[in-house]
Amino acid sequence: MGRGQSRSMSVAREEKMRRGTDLDEVLVNFMQPFLVFYEKISGKKIPFENLRSYNFWEWGIGENRTEVIELVDRFYMTEDFARLPTVEGAEKAVTKFAKEGELWILTSRPKRYRAKTERMIRRYFPGVNGNIIFTGDFDGGEMETKAETCRELCIEEMYEDNIHYAEACSKYARRVFLFDKPWNQGETGRNITRVGSWREALGRKHEY
Repeated sequence: MGRGQSRSMSVAREEKMRRGTDLDEVLVNFMQPFLVFYEKISGKKIPFENLRSYNFWEWGIGENRTEVIELVDRFYMTEDFARLPTVEGAEKAVTKFAKEGELWILTSRPKRYRAKTERMIRRYFPGVNGNIIFTGDFDGGEMETKAETCRELCIEEMYEDNIHYAEACSKYARRVFLFDKPWNQGETGRNITRVGSWREALGRKHEY
């Protein structure tokens, strides 16, 4: 097999790659606008860097999971939710991935957030073409839901900010990129790459 033929086969495999990406804190900035909303209704200012896990009630937001879900539901009803800003580089990355192969958005948002979420995705990420799955994990679903979805869709690369989802998805995806956040600190598996931005993720995605 010649060098040119080998390179053509490699490019073909890349073009057919199936990728998955989380939505909040990977494609759109959710937490900062939510913290502003929470301060408005509660008078409590919670620094972004204080959120050391996804159990936000442990760090000053609400009393328990049920109350946090109610707060997020209230935030969903605001115009600020509909106008969440994109993460720097996300639109460029999604456009690139959609051209190269198949891209799925796997979000732990519940299905009741579908309407505004789908409008947001159509506005910012038209290349996704409806490939959106709402796992509803944040409302108390099984932690492996995203992982099982990765398995069923044969996702090869996953982009995530939740360390537990990243670990679970890494059982099926050959590479997981974990966007560095205060709530996902700790050791990770060897096929999980911690990155600080989309620019870094795109620069390192060929390091296998």
